[in-house]
This record gives sequence, structure tokens and C-alpha cells, in this order.
Amino acid sequence: MWLSKPPGKSTGRAWLSFWSPMRLAKSSPLFVVPSMRLTLPSRPSSARNLNPLTGEYYRKGIGSRLVDMYKEAYDSVQVPKYVDTVTPEYKPKFDQLLVDLKEAEEKSLKESERLEKEIAEVQELKKKISTMTADEYFEKHPELKKKFDDEIRNDYWGY
Repeated sequence: MWLSKPPGKSTGRAWLSFWSPMRLAKSSPLFVVPSMRLTLPSRPSSARNLNPLTGEYYRKGIGSRLVDMYKEAYDSVQVPKYVDTVTPEYKPKFDQLLVDLKEAEEKSLKESERLEKEIAEVQELKKKISTMTADEYFEKHPELKKKFDDEIRNDYWGY
């Protein structure tokens, strides 16, 4: 390979300085372009000093007939005004979505409150579960007491 041996009798140190990454980077176009971009102005100096377009300047150069035709065509161009037909169609739908959002937010807040109360009850139950009797548990949950009493009365023991 041509990179493996330096040409001639040069030393390895000279070879490294010749092929140093910085020397290669400076000679590449990728290194030159950003520095050129910093030195070049964003607009040419001739574009900065342009006078407003007047018909008199062009009448002298290309003739008044062509300038009059251009000016007539330029003045006849009408830019259509945008007529919004979409917003009136979607405004009631958007308003309804806002109402639905408020309702869902209220429902969510109520559900959050309920779940927080339930979490507090479960944490309280967790603290007392090791010392709680069945009667104390059934006092807090009478529907379960009724269910167990019905099962015992019907001789159903969960088999």
C-alpha cells in the first residue's frame, strides 16, 4: 500500500507530520467551505444598494412598450382572498369536545378521590389485619357477613 511506506529516505516523524490529520483536514473542501461561509456576506453588496424598481430606468434600457405591458400585467394580477369554509364546520365539534373533556375531567377527579379513599382503607386494614377478628371485619363489610351466613345456612362450604 502507498500509505504503509514513506516515499524516499524520509523518517517516520516527517512522514507523520506530512500526513497529519490537520494537514489533511485543511486541504479538504469540507474544511474550506465553513470558513468561506463565515467570510462571505449573506447578500451580495450590489443587492444591498438596489434602488426601488421604477419604470423610468427600464424604459431607457428595453423600451417603454415592454415596460407598459409588464406593468399592466402586474397590476391585473389579483391574489384571491382566502375564504375559510373549514372552521365553521369544525367549530361546533371542537366546542363539543371541550365540553366532553370537562365532563371526563370531573369524572376522573371523582374516581381519583374514590380510589384514594379505598387505598387509605386498604392500608388501614393492612395495619390491623394481624390482630383483627372476623367480627370486626364483618362490621366494616356487612355484605360479606350476609354472604357467609347464607353459605353456612345452605351448607355450602366452598367446595
